[in-house]
Amino acid sequence: MLRELERYYEDYCESIRQEAEKLRAEEMPEPTEDLFAIYENTGNRLIYEDIYFERRKFLAVFGLKAILDGEERDIQKLEDILEGICAEECWALPAHVNRMTDENWRTYVDLFAAETAQTLAEIPIFSGMGPRVICCLLNICYLYGLTLLYFKTIKKDPTRSLNYEAGMELKDYMGPVDGASADDTKMTKRQAITVAVFFLGVIFCVTFTILNSWPAKKIASFFVGLAVVTGILSGFSMNEIARKFIKGCQPMVYASLVTGFASAVAVILNSGKVIDTIVNVLSMPVAMMGSVLGAGFMVIINVLINVLVPSGSGQAAMVMPLMVPIADLVGMTRQVAVQAFQFGDGLGNLLTPLNGPMMGCLAMVGVSYSKYIKWAIKFLVIQYLVAAAITMGLSAAGWVGF
Repeated sequence: MLRELERYYEDYCESIRQEAEKLRAEEMPEPTEDLFAIYENTGNRLIYEDIYFERRKFLAVFGLKAILDGEERDIQKLEDILEGICAEECWALPAHVNRMTDENWRTYVDLFAAETAQTLAEIPIFSGMGPRVICCLLNICYLYGLTLLYFKTIKKDPTRSLNYEAGMELKDYMGPVDGASADDTKMTKRQAITVAVFFLGVIFCVTFTILNSWPAKKIASFFVGLAVVTGILSGFSMNEIARKFIKGCQPMVYASLVTGFASAVAVILNSGKVIDTIVNVLSMPVAMMGSVLGAGFMVIINVLINVLVPSGSGQAAMVMPLMVPIADLVGMTRQVAVQAFQFGDGLGNLLTPLNGPMMGCLAMVGVSYSKYIKWAIKFLVIQYLVAAAITMGLSAAGWVGF
């Protein structure tokens, strides 16, 4: 096994050296304003992105080459590349910013901007995947177990359903019950055709989105058209389609209002720089706790911050500039600091009412956020404590992700 690892390492190093020699004779492409504007004018995002990722390739290859061999020419080349990367007007992709409405678009952090920062922070992209995949699978099993437990609970006592309210009939909060006629549940031929057309439409949309880089507005327009087509296939008139569309949107109004008001609070906190103060105050205790206890507390900090800033890239931009130096100071590896952020960001999304997808799902199934959080909070706390314990264990082991 050790010999196989050594051979893999040797082959990997050789591939880096070969790629570096190939790129040494090339000039790193320039991301000009004209190229950046192509997406805004035509919707084509691939032309600029090809150049963007080619520049990151230069950065990764010569960064590794300088570490492997330490030759002066490699270090000089890397310095030139770093100077070019840092001179870019914006690290985010054109498709992820709106220069017409956002005056701070130059400092917007999307996932690719965060990836650039991660590269500059000397943490290899996709490193440490083993423990992360294991944690992901364990969490999926945990959530599946909770779902099964909830199912068995409401099957035994339907009044414990989150949809239950006093005075409701069983069918109102549990759906069709035993004894319903077969005609109530059997799919008709027309329904089967409608479902087939819908899935073909989804496949068509995904395919053209990938091939032609469809923007969000075009995708939304396509699904509105698909809704009309499936309504016609179902035998509804245009008026009936409109009424059913409005009825289907009704549960989303509450979720949209809650998310909108909560987002307004987040905007005020961000614009007033209040969130920066909150992050700074929450981060200070980590420096006094040491590398192990500090790693666990770092998870809790990220969960709390995620309540106000559910955007992964936005939270990374706020938190990591403070967390990484603190991690270095207390002897915690940067990989552990990144894992603490990922736990807090991912698991925190099940807690915050600013999470649009979660609020939308709650609205569609008719469960209020207050009722959901009252039921879910104990299970979420278990997740956070286990995540903190795992992060503390990784920190105690000095995990660097390789």
